[in-house]
Amino acid sequence: ESSELISIGSHFHFIEANRHLAFDRTLAYGMRLNIPAGDILTFNPGEQKEAPIIPIGGQR
Repeated sequence: ESSELISIGSHFHFIEANRHLAFDRTLAYGMRLNIPAGDILTFNPGEQKEAPIIPIGGQR
């Protein structure tokens, strides 16, 4: 758990998010946040939040 605010951008590979965020990283492989381009999702210390994720587009 982090003691600082964590922000993640719209096109960031979610599996690489700050290690202090608790989520299933296996399920996050190849995924990004489902938020408008250029937006960020912030997580305050101790906050629990659902993060909508979708597959990263393009060829893999």
